[in-house]
Amino acid sequence: IADCAQYLQVADGDVVHRAGQPMTSVYFLTRGRVKVTVVDLFGKELMERYLMRGHCIGLFAVADQEKAAVDAVASEPAWILKLDADQLYRLAAKHRTFQFNLFRLASSQVRKLVNVDRQRDKPSAVAIVHHCQQTREITTGVLERLVDLGEEPCVASDDVDWVPP
Repeated sequence: IADCAQYLQVADGDVVHRAGQPMTSVYFLTRGRVKVTVVDLFGKELMERYLMRGHCIGLFAVADQEKAAVDAVASEPAWILKLDADQLYRLAAKHRTFQFNLFRLASSQVRKLVNVDRQRDKPSAVAIVHHCQQTREITTGVLERLVDLGEEPCVASDDVDWVPP
């Protein structure tokens, strides 16, 4: 795979793929996050998802000769393994394990799409109990990162002077 693939480092805001362009490669995320948006013919956003390490972009679209309706933009610095469609097909035909892993990735993506309405959001909670002033300072960084990841944290604090970021 390393001999066939291209390793890309993309910065926050870099375009990995633009909707309306043919998908000629599959992109495997090894680090970072990419915002993937499915759009219709008029540019209306139909679905938006953030993909992270272990996900891939274009696995189904690369098989279609039509223009892909997917915008993929890095939402933070990311490292991506880019594999052209021809190389992907050759590797899958030659290496059974690689082929099996592609099937697993594809089935995982289909399962998420099919079960999207059936899955309920799981409430999450993070509690930070402070024992010193240094942990109070770290909390601001943690909250900013949660907001960057699309979360909407709610804070209860015993510090009357605390101002949320």
